[in-house]
Amino acid sequence: MFSNLNLKKKLYAGFGAILVILLVLMTIAYDNFIRLSEANRLDRHTLEVIQQADQFETTTLQIQTAARAFILTGNESVLTPLPQLEQAMRTHIARAIALTTDNPPQNNRFRQLEVMVDNWVIHIVRKQIEIAAHWAMLRMRLTRSATPT
Repeated sequence: MFSNLNLKKKLYAGFGAILVILLVLMTIAYDNFIRLSEANRLDRHTLEVIQQADQFETTTLQIQTAARAFILTGNESVLTPLPQLEQAMRTHIARAIALTTDNPPQNNRFRQLEVMVDNWVIHIVRKQIEIAAHWAMLRMRLTRSATPT
């Protein structure tokens, strides 16, 4: 088949084959680059969601620690950061919800978690703090009345 072609046509065919091979290789490389870029974007997105969940957990633990410290000591100064911590907790869960709009099951779990934690803060943490404050006030009254004057 190629024996009938002169040298010029053989060279053109060779260069043409090289160009076709280069074009195919560049197309494959471009496709792989696009896939890698998308995988990198999804990886960053996943890390952002994990970071918000981790910060949410840390803030929740800080709220729990402050409440326990007050319950154990009666020292009201440990409650000072509580409003900022509650706001930070809500901010982190809201960011996590916003980041997971592309994943409805995960988004629903974060929404459920938001409701559960709001209920926890309102019905558990604040109530325990109120009860501890009440007991601290009663102890103070009893100590004053028991002290000889």
